[in-house]
Amino acid sequence: MLAPQKILLVDDNYIDLFITRTFLEKFVGAETISTANSGLEALNFIKNINNGFPEIIFLDIKMPEMDGFEFLGEFEKLSDKRKTTCEIYMLSSSQDLNDVKKSYSNPHVKKFISKPISQELLKNLFS
Repeated sequence: MLAPQKILLVDDNYIDLFITRTFLEKFVGAETISTANSGLEALNFIKNINNGFPEIIFLDIKMPEMDGFEFLGEFEKLSDKRKTTCEIYMLSSSQDLNDVKKSYSNPHVKKFISKPISQELLKNLFS
């Protein structure tokens, strides 16, 4: 896969958000990296984008207000044009097999990734 130009990071953990953003800036070279601290904030962000919809969303599962799975339910309601141009990578610090199975049951989820994200993983994803 070519390096994405627009990425959205969705995570309520500021440390994980900082680490992931830093690695993406250093190893991926995306034009725009936006962040949201909850699924609800991310949903509002993408609903209000007129130009430059994210090509990749890194989505944490466990968050207040709206978790990652609730976000996926709302994402499904978006236009097909938007959904087909975006890949979602689910993030979790747990290895709960139910979360893994539920993630992969969604057609928009490309991969389940254990946190914290490593630079090696990002290099492999986008090389």
